[in-house]
Amino acid sequence: MKGLAFVSFALSAVTALATGSYVGMAPLVVGNVNATVDVGTHLLRVTYDLANENSEQAYVTLDVQTNGVSIGWDKFRTLSGDVTKLSDPLPVACGTGKELVWNAPADWQGNLGADMTVKLTAHYTNAIQRIPGVYMKIDVSGGAEAVSYPVSYSFVGPDMTDSSKPWAKDIIWLRCIGPGSFMMGSPTGETGRQSNEVLHGVTLTKPFYIGVFEVTEYQYRKVMDALPPALSTAKGDTRPVTQCSYNILRGTTYSWPTSGGVDADTFIGVLRAKTGLDDLDLPTEAQWEYACRAGTTTALHNGKAAATGNAEAKSHWLRYIAWFTGNRDANGPSEVGAKAPNNWRLYDMIGNAYELVLDWYADNISAYTLDPAGPATGSNRILRSGAYDADFYWERSAFRLSWGSATAHNAVGFRLGMRLD
Repeated sequence: MKGLAFVSFALSAVTALATGSYVGMAPLVVGNVNATVDVGTHLLRVTYDLANENSEQAYVTLDVQTNGVSIGWDKFRTLSGDVTKLSDPLPVACGTGKELVWNAPADWQGNLGADMTVKLTAHYTNAIQRIPGVYMKIDVSGGAEAVSYPVSYSFVGPDMTDSSKPWAKDIIWLRCIGPGSFMMGSPTGETGRQSNEVLHGVTLTKPFYIGVFEVTEYQYRKVMDALPPALSTAKGDTRPVTQCSYNILRGTTYSWPTSGGVDADTFIGVLRAKTGLDDLDLPTEAQWEYACRAGTTTALHNGKAAATGNAEAKSHWLRYIAWFTGNRDANGPSEVGAKAPNNWRLYDMIGNAYELVLDWYADNISAYTLDPAGPATGSNRILRSGAYDADFYWERSAFRLSWGSATAHNAVGFRLGMRLD
């Protein structure tokens, strides 16, 4: 249940329009929205009224989008007032004259422009799982013998300074990504571009979850009590589990997108049964690229162009975000989360292990533009991400590769996804 207000944003002027979008008996209403940008300081100020018939509290979140893509909650370090913040995730009481302030130049310096939209959203406190930016945690510490795996939600992400690295072991982290539009594929002239990266617009109308990290050997073994059959030698608990074929992860009884079902004895099937999350799965290809880009349109998700050769890549921006052939570990993929994340705090979206996605492969997918689930049929599935053994030109947000459903490989892993209908 939520209320929405959309505001067009520019440095010198802001106009506001409040609309309603909700389900249930007691809708939240965000009204009387007024937004201004101070000419001198460029502080964004938004005032609004929050109401529902039961006068319940609500989480009120701010989102700023560029070209329809969220810049991410993590950017709002200076946010204050009547708004739910990552640093202080408290609900807001219903009432009139609510105000929030954001120091946009301090948090998003050099990126502000007229083509921006501010989105103010109110969510009931019992619907935290649908708030973009929120983290989901699946606790698999009980192992394969556990009857169930606890699921919880948090406004705060994993503590990457924790030397015990629970984010690569007993806790599988996912993050809620909000709806938006983006350009999928790559423009002509991008270094390394392949003919199957046709540039086209895609709109995702519903939020979804995606793994913060690639699933690790430790996590896979906790759930299945064994590693994938083809993985004869373990590489390390905190490294991505590999030798995972599409069929090993989902089974062969059901075929996406005709059915979202998975076999009960697969990794995803076991997780569904023990968490009660019936839509837990791999991400779709469009979800994967939208999450990888995290608002960027460049070859790399850190806003940089692709490297121009393997030698140059060793000193290129690529080395800060990805494991690839120029900086690889000789033993295979490296520990998850060791490189810099993208704007939405997702790690290893480029490099380390190739990642399986749901869709059937097709050379040209430009016809699939609205909540795409991919072609109805096909011969192969798809790998994204590039990997530790790949050359520089495969280490890009748009890279995609046709891959057999039954094929396992020592560089092929995955991260989880989940649809929210």
